[in-house]
Amino acid sequence: MLAFVNAAGGTTPPVFVFPRKKPNPQLIKEGPVGCLGLVHESGWMTGDNFYASMVFFYGIVRSSKANPILLIMDNHQSHIDHKVVKFAKDNGIVLLTLPPHCSHALQPLDVTVFGPFKAGLKHSHNDWIQSHPGSRISIKEVASLCRIPYMQKINVENIIAGFAKTGIYPFNGSVIPESRYAPASVTDRPGNDLFSSMNL
Repeated sequence: MLAFVNAAGGTTPPVFVFPRKKPNPQLIKEGPVGCLGLVHESGWMTGDNFYASMVFFYGIVRSSKANPILLIMDNHQSHIDHKVVKFAKDNGIVLLTLPPHCSHALQPLDVTVFGPFKAGLKHSHNDWIQSHPGSRISIKEVASLCRIPYMQKINVENIIAGFAKTGIYPFNGSVIPESRYAPASVTDRPGNDLFSSMNL
C-alpha cells in the first residue's frame, strides 16, 4: 500500500499493488474510499506502477509549474524512474528523495503513521478471523481490512506529528540527535574479529 500525506495532516486515497497479472476492480471494492488498485506479478512497486500512482496523485492535487508542490519520498528505484521524473517535472511536482537507510528517522509516515496503522490492521485482521472461523484472509480481503485502520490511524494528528518529529515541518534542523547519524557498529562486537578466525 502506498500513501500520500501532507504537512497539514491531509491524505489522498491509498494505492494498492496486488500480486496479479490482470487488474480486478473487486479487490478494492470495499477498500478505503477512492483508492486505486494496481497489479504486478510480484506485488512490488515498479516504475510503471509508481508512474500510475503519480498520475493518480496529480489528479487529486492538481499541481502545476506555476503552483508546484514538493513530494518527499525514499529513493526506491521505482520513485526515480525516468517516466516518473519527467511527469513530475512537467506537472509542477518537485521530487526530493531521502538518503538511503534514513527513512526510519526522516520519513514522517515511517516515524508516526505506519506503526499505528499496522496496529489497527492487526486488530482488523483479528476481528475478521474471529468472525470467519477456519478461514484464511485472502487477497480479496486486503483492501477492505485496511479501510477502517486507514481512516482511524492515518489521521491529522499522526501525520502532523510525523512532520514535526522529523524536523521537516515546522523546520527544525536539530530535532534528530547527532547519535542517530552515527554509523552502525555491528562488526565491532567483541570476539568477532574477522582475522582472528582465519588460519594465516
